[in-house]
Amino acid sequence: MNPQRIVRHARRATIAFAAVAIFYLVSRYGVVPVPAEGESPIFGIGPGSRLLVDTWADAPNVEDVVLFRHEQGGATVLQLGRVRSAPSGASLPADSLWIECDDVGVAGFDSAVEGPVAKERVVARVLFAF
Repeated sequence: MNPQRIVRHARRATIAFAAVAIFYLVSRYGVVPVPAEGESPIFGIGPGSRLLVDTWADAPNVEDVVLFRHEQGGATVLQLGRVRSAPSGASLPADSLWIECDDVGVAGFDSAVEGPVAKERVVARVLFAF
């Protein structure tokens, strides 16, 4: 095999690998803007921030910040909350999460009031805010 042919095959393999990598990154991760008005219930995430999220997150861990769908006033809205351990005495189904706000002074979702959130309602896990 001559060197030019090897280089041509290497270029094609590199382009194919790059295309697959780009597809993977675009389909798994996304950027979600936080509304500029209002307050954020999570410390470190301010109004107007952007969130890098993992949309393939199957089972968020305790202390992860998540975006989830919540029924509010007949409409489905996205809420931001932190996964916590359920308090002792609270019944938590196996397919649910206990979600709370960091800042109790901000009106946000609280499982102590609203109840646990089904894991299927989690849209994404927040990786970081910028």
